[in-house]
Amino acid sequence: MILRITSLFFLAIILTGCGQRQENHGSQYYQLNYVSDLCVKKNSADRILLNISSQRILASRPRQRGIDQNLLFRDTDSAFCKRMAAIELALYLFDYKFLNYDPDGKLSCNFLLAMRLDAISNLKYNLLSLVNIPRRIIILPRVSVSFVDWIGNLITVVIDLLLALIMLFIGQVIGFICHPLESLANFTIGLLYIPDYGIEQYLAYIKQVNLISSVWYTLKAIFVIIMRTVLFWIF
Repeated sequence: MILRITSLFFLAIILTGCGQRQENHGSQYYQLNYVSDLCVKKNSADRILLNISSQRILASRPRQRGIDQNLLFRDTDSAFCKRMAAIELALYLFDYKFLNYDPDGKLSCNFLLAMRLDAISNLKYNLLSLVNIPRRIIILPRVSVSFVDWIGNLITVVIDLLLALIMLFIGQVIGFICHPLESLANFTIGLLYIPDYGIEQYLAYIKQVNLISSVWYTLKAIFVIIMRTVLFWIF
């Protein structure tokens, strides 16, 4: 009885959060519905990243301790945005994103998602993708219309598992080569960051872009994935 009450409590919190995200990120390429997202075969990562960043700017976010959090998302190619985009991709997209397409559906010049993210963001995305594998396996019977479809989806999950394992290490190297400053910023502190909106943005940035913040956001994302996995398994 206590387990079910606790599960319903966390389910309400998660669904409330998902509902807010769905309102703020209204795009066919940013699906919270795992059934619809399973049907999205193109890995439009560039478009997804742009949607996450642009919608973050438009979303009304409360001021925390006198710092406007929207300022952190003004620079859509910053280390902070890369890190947050990696977490959101892992949390809300069903399939693993390996290739990177531009808005026209063609391979982007950054043809790998690993080339779009920095080293720390690559580590986060692949680690969270691995943590998400059990949930994906539990979901499969619900999104498969036949046994053959279930086998095909299971093969996709296995391939994604292998890709995440490989890119967990190789992705960091690629990310560091493509984005060395953002990689160092997410690992240490973004002291070299040049803000476009004054000292307030700079102070917000160095408070959020560092190793402690990176670990904290990762742990929160892992907790959310584990809770979703447990809830899907129970219900």
